This record gives sequence, C-alpha cells and structure tokens, in this order.
Amino acid sequence: MKLYAVERIEQAEKKSEFTEWKTKIDIQRVKRAEKKAIRAEEERKRREPLIRDTLIYFENVPIKVEVIPHKELTRLAKKDYEKFQHERENWQADTYGADNKFIDRIKVNYIRHNLTDYDFLVEQASILEGSQEAIILIKKRVYSEIAKAYPALKKECENQLARREMESEFMSIYFK
Repeated sequence: MKLYAVERIEQAEKKSEFTEWKTKIDIQRVKRAEKKAIRAEEERKRREPLIRDTLIYFENVPIKVEVIPHKELTRLAKKDYEKFQHERENWQADTYGADNKFIDRIKVNYIRHNLTDYDFLVEQASILEGSQEAIILIKKRVYSEIAKAYPALKKECENQLARREMESEFMSIYFK
C-alpha cells in the first residue's frame, strides 16, 4: 500500500516552486557545512598551543623507576596480580607454574603501576588539552625508562607498548 502517488510527486518536483525551494535548501546546507568547517579550524587553532604546551611538559617531566631485586619484583608482581584477580572475583587466578612470558608481563605491569609515577602522570594528563597525545607520550617514556632500569624486561616493554599503540589506533578509528 502506497500513501502517495509517484506521478503527483514527480509533477510537483518539476514545478519552479519546488526547484527554488530545493536550491535554497542546498545553499543553506553548503553554508552550514562551511561554517562548521570554519569553527572546527578555529577550534584547532585555539587548541594547538595548549596541546603543544602539554606535550612539552610531559616530554620534560622526569620519569623515575624504582629498581628492586628481580626475585623481590617477581614475588611482588605475582602477589599484586593475584590480589587484583581476587578483587575481580577470579578465584582461580594463580601464578604458580606460569611461564616466563606471563611473569615478565605482570612484572612490567607491576613496575609501571607501583614503581613509577605512571598513574599520577596519566591522571594529570587526562584533564589537559591534548590528553590523548600526552598519554601516548607518557606510555612511551615510561616503557622506555622501565626497559633501561630493567634490561631483562626490554622485550616485554616493547611488546606492551606495541599492544597499547595498536589499541589506541583501533580506538581512534572505530570510536571517534
């Protein structure tokens, strides 16, 4: 069942009143798009120096990594991981017999969250203009400093950074 007659619509679209109205609407649409583009450019120009200042700050903020013996680090990382899993009610979480790759992963996580100012820096950056860029910069710098302080964990730092960069790229593409 049609609620309209195609012939009547086609006839109406041929009338000068319709073409004038359609032209007027198209012109308004173009003008709105132009205004939107101008506002976006003005906003980008306004934000640019603020983002630059944010990045300069986080490029220069000192990143310190507390160094502890590997045995102690392994013990603390396992304990912290199991505690975190139990808080999430994952009662089967157990690091006994875990492979070295997994242990290295939780050690790097432990260092990042407990032996650096990573969380504080990310929290600071999150309220500033250019927060996404700043957080990426912080991650790169923190992983780099962890790799310097714990050379045996350099490969895992590189792996985690690569994973984080892929996640950031995915999020920027699919969740704009």
